[in-house]
Amino acid sequence: MTSQEIMEKGISQNSSKRRKGGFITLPFIIANEALEKLPGYALVTSMMLYLKSNYYMTIVEGQNLINIGKL
Repeated sequence: MTSQEIMEKGISQNSSKRRKGGFITLPFIIANEALEKLPGYALVTSMMLYLKSNYYMTIVEGQNLINIGKL
């Protein structure tokens, strides 16, 4: 094989491969971000119920404590 034949073959092999990335990954990125935030909201709700029932805090005091902890 000559070098030109090898180059032509290499170009044809590379063009037949699937490209990765781009807009095809956008739904996966959006789903990942949405599912990442979901447990965070559930944790805040559970923490508020815990603070209210066990420490007898008001909702405002509990939210202030949780928000300070997020910093």
